[in-house]
Amino acid sequence: MTQDKVVWNVFDPEAEWQETVRYLPHRDQSNALTFVTFRLADSMPKEVLELWQSEVRDWLNRNGLALRSVNDVLESNTVPAETKRLLRKHRDRRWHDHLDACHGECLLRQTAVAAEVAKSILHFDGQRYDVERFVIMPNHVHVLIQCKTEFDLRKQFREIQRYSARQINKVL
Repeated sequence: MTQDKVVWNVFDPEAEWQETVRYLPHRDQSNALTFVTFRLADSMPKEVLELWQSEVRDWLNRNGLALRSVNDVLESNTVPAETKRLLRKHRDRRWHDHLDACHGECLLRQTAVAAEVAKSILHFDGQRYDVERFVIMPNHVHVLIQCKTEFDLRKQFREIQRYSARQINKVL
């Protein structure tokens, strides 16, 4: 079966999109190429999360924002855009440094486990979404994906993660 050539669409700030914020802002746009990272539950142990939060608080202190939360700073109309950019950069860089330190059991190092995750990611490739590429790290996964207009990215990833978890448990 020949698959139609995929047209990769970049995020269009003029088109409709949804934003959610937890630790990081997420902007979802239908039919746009999206970079997604998901991780194993033990990839960020409590003490590592506390260290990361401490590093971010230290950054706020050094930059005269000691009594403010990250979200308060990022949502403020009085904090300069460059300060917000630097805060995001510091927070995100430290987060990924900790994630890349390979905390936890790193179950995705096991070939059989990684294969189950890969199969799950590719299961609806070309149907519900198009996968540009992905990489499976020892304790997390990066995916470049573009959902078809009628499918929700978050819902697709919940299904990928749920199915992968069941298959991994069978392998283990």
